[in-house]
Amino acid sequence: SLLLTLSLPAAEIKIRFAGSDSTWCSGRVEIYYNSTWGTVCDNSWDFNDADVVCRQLGCGTALSASKSALFGEGPKQIWLGDVDCSGHESSLTECQHGGFGTHNCSHSDAGVVCSVPLLLLVSSVTGGGLLLLLLLLLVVCLVLRRRRRAKQPGAPILTQC
Repeated sequence: SLLLTLSLPAAEIKIRFAGSDSTWCSGRVEIYYNSTWGTVCDNSWDFNDADVVCRQLGCGTALSASKSALFGEGPKQIWLGDVDCSGHESSLTECQHGGFGTHNCSHSDAGVVCSVPLLLLVSSVTGGGLLLLLLLLLVVCLVLRRRRRAKQPGAPILTQC
């Protein structure tokens, strides 16, 4: 599975998406704290909480806030429970919560599905893949131009690629 993490240097805390069927911008929410990865309990987990995680990891906005370990159960450690974000925080740890390691659940892990910004999709394409994509666009442009000229041989072309 793909993992995307973001460090919060001042607090030495990281966050990532993990679990079965996780992607760059969806998965079980995990937090690295005190040298250990742990999960976030889904009690009171909602769209505002998910939106903060998506924004924190550069994945746009939340499409869903999943509960009941939709992406599978995470590591033994559960770091956060009763998370309550207003939706405007820049990181999950800025939201109200019961404190690290304080929770009342047993692996009902929170998850998120984010909308992926186009820039993230383009930047995830390898250098060769990006070159191939640009070459493909150029070929399509040239074919469209040739078809326009074939339909109207003497007319000026007003639309260009």
